[in-house]
Amino acid sequence: MNNLTVQTNTAKTTGWNCKVRLLVLYTPAAFAAEPNMASRINLAYQQVKSGLYNSKIFTTDFDLVLAGSQQLNFVEGTINNSISIDISLLENNTTAQALRSQYAADIVILLTKGNYGTITGIATDATNLIIDAAHAYAIVQTDWATTDGYTFAHEFGHICGGRHQNDPAPGTAHAKIFQINQFLWKKERRTIISASSAGLPSVILYYSNPNINYKGAATGDINYSNNANQLRTMGCTLASYQGGNEPFSVSIAGNGSVCPCNMAYYSAIISGPPTPYYNFEWAISNDGISYSIVGTSVGYYFKQSCSFQNSPTHLRLKVTDPIGQVRYDFLPILNDTCSISYGYPCNTHGVYFGPLFRKNNESTEDLIPSIIYPNPANDELSIHFYAESNNQVKFTFINTLGEECKTFIPNNIIEGINTEKISTINLPQGVYTIQIAIGKRVENRKLVILK
Repeated sequence: MNNLTVQTNTAKTTGWNCKVRLLVLYTPAAFAAEPNMASRINLAYQQVKSGLYNSKIFTTDFDLVLAGSQQLNFVEGTINNSISIDISLLENNTTAQALRSQYAADIVILLTKGNYGTITGIATDATNLIIDAAHAYAIVQTDWATTDGYTFAHEFGHICGGRHQNDPAPGTAHAKIFQINQFLWKKERRTIISASSAGLPSVILYYSNPNINYKGAATGDINYSNNANQLRTMGCTLASYQGGNEPFSVSIAGNGSVCPCNMAYYSAIISGPPTPYYNFEWAISNDGISYSIVGTSVGYYFKQSCSFQNSPTHLRLKVTDPIGQVRYDFLPILNDTCSISYGYPCNTHGVYFGPLFRKNNESTEDLIPSIIYPNPANDELSIHFYAESNNQVKFTFINTLGEECKTFIPNNIIEGINTEKISTINLPQGVYTIQIAIGKRVENRKLVILK
């Protein structure tokens, strides 16, 4: 056990930050069929979080927390379409209700093995068009939970009031199917809560939002398809379903990207009742499913791979309190493409890892290389850079043919670390060099754009 001074923060709703607590239950049949149940649940949770983030639904409006997971002694139906019966049974299951109270959970999703024919998930809200605490339940077939259809994130959206693109219900909380330009032809894509059937286009991990584009096309429209607005509106309502104080929760403190061959420190932050002793378990994974334990202290030193990787390393923190309650948090760590410049260690997020040793007449800006994040990027990136107040700054995007594809000149430069967000939505997928000109200094950084 590790002795830890605990920050007490028991309120679920803190004015501008509404914590919505999710409890994931699973049947004995599902547990027997899924060899990595804990990892499957964690990945499903991460996909919901990614969908919220991609749709610009931030924690200030909707702060989703995984309250816990546990097996529920629930016998699944064995005939086609019996899922509609099971969801009613789940909603009235006294054990499920007791677990919901124990975990102070606002939303409950049950994972099943699934003997339901063509239906792989259902939410009571989607069935009855009722959005309240008594109907905040869903069932998802485990082997479909995290596939390309994102069934878990789909049913979660229904609980929050989201509707299929063809649902006759009034309002603007519908999903959207839209066209994107792909080279010389057009392709269709659909957002998470769209209805599924044979022949429909691929699902993207976005809730509909008229203000967010995907490959140049709007993922929603103001008058009909705006899941994002629905989710933002529902955040504090959902957080009030259980009310009162929440049990302890955990979060990982540390950077979301690390330079190749560099190390970064991550620490556990505990909020909840002031209990001084916890057990810690850190684990990492390349796919978000199979994890390897790497540490058992309150903090963990992570060393980034020395080779470039497109996919992140998944960091998992598991914390157990003295009475056996378990909480998790997850953090994907990107492999930043910053390099060793001027013989000094690279940095992440504008933080320099080392003393400022000057050579000859080097200035401070010579010692702090610029950072691009995230990398690979999709529709937007941030550049962190050091400048003097009178520096002229210019960013030039150059493709592999040597052509200048985009130029960006930031305004209002301050002395010190600056951060500029730049849209890359109109840049095709590929590898680019960003020429960063700051005063008399010029840096070149490699950028990968994935669409």
